[in-house]
Amino acid sequence: MGYWAVDIDSLKGEEFVITKSHRYASLMKGDQVVFFTKYHTEIEFQLYSEIISVSHEIEKEAENKYLTIASISGKNKINNPLTVRDLAYSLEKVYRFSRPYLHFNRQYVILSDIDWETIIDGSIFWSRTAFGIFINELQEEQLNRFIRELAQTDPGLLLPTPDYRLVWKSLNKFIQNEFISASNLLTEIHKQVDSLNRDYDLGLDYNELGFSTDDNEKPDFLFQQEQSLSNFVSSLRFEGEDILQVLTENIEKSNSEQRFQKIFGGTPWPLHGIRI
Repeated sequence: MGYWAVDIDSLKGEEFVITKSHRYASLMKGDQVVFFTKYHTEIEFQLYSEIISVSHEIEKEAENKYLTIASISGKNKINNPLTVRDLAYSLEKVYRFSRPYLHFNRQYVILSDIDWETIIDGSIFWSRTAFGIFINELQEEQLNRFIRELAQTDPGLLLPTPDYRLVWKSLNKFIQNEFISASNLLTEIHKQVDSLNRDYDLGLDYNELGFSTDDNEKPDFLFQQEQSLSNFVSSLRFEGEDILQVLTENIEKSNSEQRFQKIFGGTPWPLHGIRI
């Protein structure tokens, strides 16, 4: 039995047609199909069905065009339709994490039975998703610092068999210390500078305060860092909720984390540009 993802534009009534050059598509009776809608930079999975018969034709106007016509058993709506971006860190097929839609840029693509089940059930590997989203938000210097810290505290999580619950816990702690605590510290420094100016008329200009590790380097101004960190911390809240907390809660209450860990536990970190 095969598993396929097919562009919904190929679907006409109770059948769909796949056009290939030089040979027919390798679809068979009994194969399972999920249909997706293609947007500019997104893919949404909407329907699924089973192939009940397959026939072939050669397009007369272009003899090198081979048509595979597959009849289906019906059109079943996916109860929890998700996009490929939602499922990027939960699908074996995806490794272009910054542009996961590229994996579905053809008329039809083959799926594993595991990916098929994930799409139909709308399951998400929450710990790998949380880790993947935020590890890819780190700048190179921050990523290297996180790796160095992890190498000292828990080097086993750097190996190609990471426990994604644990590696997310470590990354979450790093974010709290590296960004949220630093943001709070700079906010407090700003308040103290303003207070000293009011109480003692020191004439300090917060916008001119900064530091540099090299006399020849341009200083890193505190107000720029404060603004940058403040923007990042603000982005961690959506509709009044703490995104980091929501992700952690989803991990804790998910019934599929153990299943996904068996699937992805032997894979490298899901990084955009490099592999660990």
